[in-house]
Amino acid sequence: MSTPGTGPTPPSGPHPPGAFPPPPGWGRPQPGLFPLRPLGAGEILGAAWQVARRNLVVLGPVALLTSLLASAVQLGVLALTGSTDAYLDPTIWTDAASTGRLPDQAGGLLLALGVSSLIAFGGQVLLAGMAAPLVAQGAIGAPYAGEVGRRWTGRWGALLLLALATAMLYLAGLALFIVPGILAYLAFLAAPAVMAMERADLGTAFKRSATLTAGHRGRILGVVVLMALVLVGVSLALGVLIGPLVGGLGDLATQVVIDIASAIVGAVTGAWGACVLAVLYVDLRIRKEQLAPALQAEASRLRFTKG
Repeated sequence: MSTPGTGPTPPSGPHPPGAFPPPPGWGRPQPGLFPLRPLGAGEILGAAWQVARRNLVVLGPVALLTSLLASAVQLGVLALTGSTDAYLDPTIWTDAASTGRLPDQAGGLLLALGVSSLIAFGGQVLLAGMAAPLVAQGAIGAPYAGEVGRRWTGRWGALLLLALATAMLYLAGLALFIVPGILAYLAFLAAPAVMAMERADLGTAFKRSATLTAGHRGRILGVVVLMALVLVGVSLALGVLIGPLVGGLGDLATQVVIDIASAIVGAVTGAWGACVLAVLYVDLRIRKEQLAPALQAEASRLRFTKG
């Protein structure tokens, strides 16, 4: 991958007649876990899974803690606002729709949802920043050990600030009739990876992400929707499996069990989702900045060094 502040390494031309051929493996289209070319939606999801399952010990705990924290804060806010019973009542919103009146606990419900969503989305941004160097290493077949720490040494505060700022922008956009939130998400989706791989500051990361995603946001939306459908399918399957096991518990106990089970599964799905965003960043740079030759050159250098 290109060093910060420089462009991607240009591809080498064909060797002249009589010259020695390049080292074995030079220019190989897939030196790592996925091909170094523009990827389709399914390939992006598959590449992300390859990286996530190899790095679950790094990404999984952060995803698990994020899910548990979001659930705990949500239940805490519900308890403080006296909205727990309303939250556990499956008919509250259908009754509100039929009567045309918001429930008395609507404020507490929305506050709990907003705060937990802020934590969950911020955690996903944090994970995406952590996943970016792992995806870059996976692209060239390099070892992963210590890569996240090396990339983020002394910069964890910047990543946390990015996570908070991105989550607030997204949720504020959703509050403004949903569409602005989606547009903000698509524009700034690559910011965590930019901050990780190009050591950009907060403002530069947002600007660079907007530039990278420009012209590709429809395709990015398709990938994100496909990812969301997979996550919804996993969530529904989890509900089907857990439902019979918690049938004898009370409503609150059932919700706690479901939240814990969801957090455990979320350790895997959260890591995968973060890797999807990081693979999208690499894919965007391959499409717009011809990054593939630089990655191939780095992969060849690593193989030559090992050999």
